[in-house]
Amino acid sequence: MKLNSYLLKSTVVAALGGLLFGFDTAVIAGTTHALAETFRLSPAALGMTRSTLGNHPGVDAGWHSRR
Repeated sequence: MKLNSYLLKSTVVAALGGLLFGFDTAVIAGTTHALAETFRLSPAALGMTRSTLGNHPGVDAGWHSRR
C-alpha cells in the first residue's frame, strides 16, 4: 500500500495539534495554585481565569487562520 502524502501530512498535523492541546492543558492546570494565591482569587474567579486561559489559544488560532 502506497502512502498518500495528503493523509500523512494530515496525520502529522493532527498529532501535533493533540500534543499542543495536551501541553497547554497541563500548563494551565499547573498554574491554578499560584494564580489563586498570587491574586487572591475566589473559586469562581479562578474558574473564569482558567476558562479564559484555556480558550485563548483556540480563539487566537481562529483569528490567525482567517488572515
